[in-house]
Amino acid sequence: MTERIDELERLLVYHKEKYYLGQAEISDAAYDALEDELRALRPDSPVLTMVGARLPEQKIPHDWPMRSLDKRRTIAEVEAWRQDASCLVTDKMDGSSASLVFENGRRVLAKTRGDGTYGENITRYFAHIPCPKQLAHPDWQREKIEIRGEVCISREQFAALSAEMQERGLEPPNSIRNIVAGLLHRKDHIDLCQYLNFFAYEALCAAPLFSSEREKFALLDEAGFATPHRTLVADEHAVAAAIEDYRARLSTHAFLTDGLVLAIDDIADQEARGSTAHHPKGKLAFKLPSETALTTVEDIEVDVGRSGKVTFVGIVSPVMLSSAQVQRVTLNNARYIEEHNINIGCRIEITRSGEVIPKHERTVETNGQYAFPTHCPLCDTALVRSDTEVDLLCPNEHCRARVLGRIANWIAVVGIENLGDATLDKLWERGLVRSIADLYRVSQADIAVLEGLGEKSAARILESIDGARTLSAEKFLTGLGIEGLGPGVAKLVVARFAQPADWAGISKEALLGIAGIGEVLATQISDGLAAFGLPLLAELGALGVKVQDGEATAGGVLAGESFAVTGALSQPRKEIEKLIRDHGGKVMSAVSKNTAWLICNAPSNSGKCRKAQELQVRIIDEATFYKMIDGQ
Repeated sequence: MTERIDELERLLVYHKEKYYLGQAEISDAAYDALEDELRALRPDSPVLTMVGARLPEQKIPHDWPMRSLDKRRTIAEVEAWRQDASCLVTDKMDGSSASLVFENGRRVLAKTRGDGTYGENITRYFAHIPCPKQLAHPDWQREKIEIRGEVCISREQFAALSAEMQERGLEPPNSIRNIVAGLLHRKDHIDLCQYLNFFAYEALCAAPLFSSEREKFALLDEAGFATPHRTLVADEHAVAAAIEDYRARLSTHAFLTDGLVLAIDDIADQEARGSTAHHPKGKLAFKLPSETALTTVEDIEVDVGRSGKVTFVGIVSPVMLSSAQVQRVTLNNARYIEEHNINIGCRIEITRSGEVIPKHERTVETNGQYAFPTHCPLCDTALVRSDTEVDLLCPNEHCRARVLGRIANWIAVVGIENLGDATLDKLWERGLVRSIADLYRVSQADIAVLEGLGEKSAARILESIDGARTLSAEKFLTGLGIEGLGPGVAKLVVARFAQPADWAGISKEALLGIAGIGEVLATQISDGLAAFGLPLLAELGALGVKVQDGEATAGGVLAGESFAVTGALSQPRKEIEKLIRDHGGKVMSAVSKNTAWLICNAPSNSGKCRKAQELQVRIIDEATFYKMIDGQ
């Protein structure tokens, strides 16, 4: 069970970071399923209280935390939360959250939600997104006001954007779900943000501006902001009617939505409910129950990912779900197919929640056992089972799918623009790019002759590649594509091993000394560095690519350290926990094998102390902790 918890936590952090970079690899429903499984196994997991993703670059603090929303899926759950209070129900727009800062009525800053405490500066992108730059109404003339909302794109605008990008010789987007975050991370052609919209849903300042949600949205409308569809509900019947109205409007929505937001209408009552580190208690998100349909599996498509895992997609008889025709359904992995008796010709029930990719719910009628492929469909290497018996794997490190996957990951991580999968495939076919290092060998002439490109497109791609010739240590490590080694873990590694010249000496044992890195991940990192990370570092160096030294104290003097706190202290526990976080450390609600330190002034027979002694976690008093902060 511990291994599954570790795996779920790693997957959630990885997919959260991918989502906020506009590179989502799984659907919202699949992410929610992972989160629900982790909540059932470890309700106090710190990953469940994470808001947004770790930030890669410039960080700007939020004056008020940008929290997430708790979820409900049934009317009964909503009613238990509502407690007869009147609520304003709004469409939950599906895009990227942003906050606009106005000073004395003038817009001066725009930032992403980030991790909820800090966001990224996206002011220059908002120069092209249509929304108010000035707040003219006298009520808005305050020293500082934050207007929060969702940056979205309509289906019509997405089509126009795709055409515009093709005209410019850029790789067109392949998913409306990822394009908003992708545009807000572009380093060039930021004028494409003109196709985006901003829907406001919150206004914050030091002194109250309004007394109800209805009044707030009326002020936002008056100020010229686009706002989501909304309705007031005061009883269970009205709640049900609002949900049915939303369901009926789904097929005609111009923008993607992800359910509804319910907020206690009276602001004083809403704020009186308080909040957690993750979400306010006076608001919640309602997700529609998944629609289901019966269908037949007509075929099973097999593919290989960059880690070598064989993936399976069921091709099913067409059915309608959520007002869309469905013909493909994810089948996860080999073990899943075995456990659910899935085979070509069997009858299955599938679900689709909102706008997301359908998934298998149950097998209704079996049709014998599926004959798994014995060889890789791309390189014909004999497939093997993973150590966990969950997956089929292609062990060939030089398999086209694995190599292309690693190169595509590198392109995304280091920020090479305009070089998408289609162009990468063409470079592979011509034998020009067969490794990450080859990216830095191609010439403008090599690219210009590719079908659908030309001198201008080639020049842009080459300029972007040249812009990625100086890399941070964290980006290099993340770009390797080692499973589990995302931006957060890379930061932990660099905090301990700052200089790339020292990486040759990184062993599994050394990695295990870093809080947050377990045995499986330590093995993956050490093996990956030895197999291709260090050779690539040397090869790139010969091509003029510089990997910069990191900061050994990145994130503060407590970076990479994890703490639990118990017993009587000289100041409130929350203040101690704030000091830990402010100095780069991680606060844990319970003592586990991943805890490095327990702060306790008087060791006792308490549960945390006993657990710390059992696991040989170091127990220190408050005075010693302060010395650690001072660097002693």
